[in-house]
Amino acid sequence: MSCRTIDGIYEEEPEAEVTVELRPFKHQVGGHTCVLEVGCGVICKPLIDREQKFYTSAPESLRSFIPRYFGETCVTCDITQSRKCLVAKVPRELVSPGEINERCASGFDEFIATKRRKMHRSSENEAPTLAAWSNSCIERQITRYGFWANNQPQKFIMLENLVKDYKRPCLMDLKMGKRQFGSDSDAEKRKLLESRCASSTSATLGFRICGSQSYQKTSDAYTFHDKYHGRSLNDAGAIEELRLFFHNGAELRTDIILALFTKLTELEKALLKEKDLDLHSASLLLIYEGMPATDDLPGAGSENDAHASGATSSAKVPSRKHRKDIEQVEATDRSCSDSDLGTHLDTLKSQQKNDSSQKPDTDFEPDSSECKVDVRLIDFAHASESLQKSCENPIVFGLKSIQVILRDLVSQHSITK
Repeated sequence: MSCRTIDGIYEEEPEAEVTVELRPFKHQVGGHTCVLEVGCGVICKPLIDREQKFYTSAPESLRSFIPRYFGETCVTCDITQSRKCLVAKVPRELVSPGEINERCASGFDEFIATKRRKMHRSSENEAPTLAAWSNSCIERQITRYGFWANNQPQKFIMLENLVKDYKRPCLMDLKMGKRQFGSDSDAEKRKLLESRCASSTSATLGFRICGSQSYQKTSDAYTFHDKYHGRSLNDAGAIEELRLFFHNGAELRTDIILALFTKLTELEKALLKEKDLDLHSASLLLIYEGMPATDDLPGAGSENDAHASGATSSAKVPSRKHRKDIEQVEATDRSCSDSDLGTHLDTLKSQQKNDSSQKPDTDFEPDSSECKVDVRLIDFAHASESLQKSCENPIVFGLKSIQVILRDLVSQHSITK
């Protein structure tokens, strides 16, 4: 440690880096590589040169649609009392003061950052389900990719934890594009990816669901689906999966859908500006707060408050802005670069409709301006600036599909209420 003088008294300055024990990132819902939690606000994943290059040179128009990049670190696997422990040295400013505890080990003063976050009362029930996919990815990283073999450190990149400020984060990971191979894919990999796209919604909708977790307000529990479930869905199944993702067990969160629709439109505009950027095989994260702002955490009030069946729970009055948002979404242009997109999704919409009697909408969620939502692109292992001039941005078609589906969900909800 270095020293500093304050009022004539010598004090030791803390080191610029701290040693951090990494934990599985329990809100990882997709992907095949491990994602580890550095601290409340930072996660890390294995370094891939092309992805790191993208994060350090991403165009300004996309900066607000990708996680912040905090640099790289080396992760080692230590064995202490027969327990494997993943640790890394990271800049002190990336770990909050409350997470750092000083301890003495082998005669040296070390700063070990450990998690000290307050956990919700239901977290013990949530943790096994939420962490299951993350744990399986860590195991795969070790057994299939040989990470930390012979105690060799591995390079990781550090990124923003996008759900750090969420109480009940709901996430859906969508693998974007009808084509998910690039010039860097060998013949065998290309054949595998072509087959995977052709047999899933990637070919028809321009996206494939690769994992999700959604909070059920009525049971105070999460519903979790992995990428294998997403691959099994046909077009109608994917649309229904999106509807269920926005349903909290008590109501369809049309306020969330409207807020996300706006962000998706903004992302599409940003991507259209980057005509040479090829982001094939990138993923889109849809994120929203599952705990409404007007609600307390479970246990703070009566259990019956969350799903009361009386008039109080159904007396919400739709705000003018909310009605206007719905009208704007319903009026959005259905036209797409692929002429059959609108027709195709309209057919799927009619398949999804039931025979419920139509009646005026009288019950809507709060104003969408109060919603906490986010839309981010992630996974840039194959990103490049070599998109052929004749090709449309590989993500845009899928974005249009999602917008059409979301618009139809809102429209159906408004006529069946």
